[in-house]
Amino acid sequence: MYSGSIPDVASNPTPERAMPKPSSVSDSYAKTAGLLLAGGMGARLGGVRKADLMVAGRRLYDLACGNLCAQSHRVIAAMGAAHFAPATADATVTQIADPGNGPAAAMLHAVRALPEIAPDAEYLVVAPCDAPFMPDDFAARAAELVEQHDAVVGEYSSRLYPTHSLWRVSALTRLASEFAPSDCPAIFALLDRVRSAPLPHATDGGINPFFNINVRADLVAANREMERRRGASFS
Repeated sequence: MYSGSIPDVASNPTPERAMPKPSSVSDSYAKTAGLLLAGGMGARLGGVRKADLMVAGRRLYDLACGNLCAQSHRVIAAMGAAHFAPATADATVTQIADPGNGPAAAMLHAVRALPEIAPDAEYLVVAPCDAPFMPDDFAARAAELVEQHDAVVGEYSSRLYPTHSLWRVSALTRLASEFAPSDCPAIFALLDRVRSAPLPHATDGGINPFFNINVRADLVAANREMERRRGASFS
């Protein structure tokens, strides 16, 4: 049983229209919970809270939560200490404290909390807060592969992006029993213990779909890419 605290989300909600919803509820959607990795301290950006950075007029936190809400029926946002974000208007998003030991530790911490937050979830789709271009069909496509595997990992240009992944909850639960809550394993150490498969992605002529924002130049590039996509949608 998860013994950590599950805090109430803060006030100042984001408008409901900022949280896209799936047009139809598929089997994979109903079985999938989401995990937003938002524990990073933004050291290379001057120590700012990445969740509050703006891309095309919206917070990274809202972009990422909206993406995961469209792919899963319940979202856990693992937030860094003293970095809880203002709430979204979506009641399906629950913020918990990130243990601060890297993404793998956050994943194990979240799966320990899952029985209280999304007890019926069979899959967990994982995404980092600072990656605003994760494909919105990632979980649905990964679900087609995960039946024969424990984890499916995003791949672009022959490189794996394990923080963009879909996991069987049963596999992560087993891993959580193998590590103490204070452990901080590397995320590839988790993958080495399970059956995993890559999920290759291409671009539409723009940016790497798993691109994440680490420095100011990345933030500029993300804003340019968002504007490009907006322009393409109206052409």
